[in-house]
Amino acid sequence: MKNSIRNILIDNLNIGDKIIYNDEPFIVIKNEFIKSGKGLSFNRIRIKNIISNKILDKVFKSKDNIKKAYIIEKSCFFLYRVKNIFFFISCEDESHIKIDINLIKNKYIFIFKKINYKLIFLNKIFINIIIPKIINFKVINIICVNNNYVLSDLGNNLMIKSPLFIKSGDIIRVNIEKKEYISKVKNNL
Repeated sequence: MKNSIRNILIDNLNIGDKIIYNDEPFIVIKNEFIKSGKGLSFNRIRIKNIISNKILDKVFKSKDNIKKAYIIEKSCFFLYRVKNIFFFISCEDESHIKIDINLIKNKYIFIFKKINYKLIFLNKIFINIIIPKIINFKVINIICVNNNYVLSDLGNNLMIKSPLFIKSGDIIRVNIEKKEYISKVKNNL
């Protein structure tokens, strides 16, 4: 897709623009113009890798060019899994999308039905899945109990330390980034 990547002046970058830097997709989170007294003006930009979430601070000459990327985010629900292939349905156009587990990497343990995910595409090629920061899960089983907590099995080999009052069948709210129990949900999903 020839028109999907084009050059843009560093001066013209806005927060939220998606760019290609070192052959990887980034989102601009800060662009600061610096006019020095004696030398050329420059821009100090902060960018976040769309795949790894790593943040970089870089300095460019104001008149430098960088590649602006054509990135699409699709809101999708997980449908089912067949071996190592995950099937999603797009909320926008109801198209079906299949993604190999190797592309999802270790995030597969957070993929369940009834949860809205963002699938990220660069030039129509899947590059990442964005998992919601907080998800409600049904406790499938209690694996072990000790004096301080129970180990709750949520499926997909996802285990979370929960308070002693949590039982199989309960719905719990989990912070995905920290893999931590937040609270018990009163109503079922």
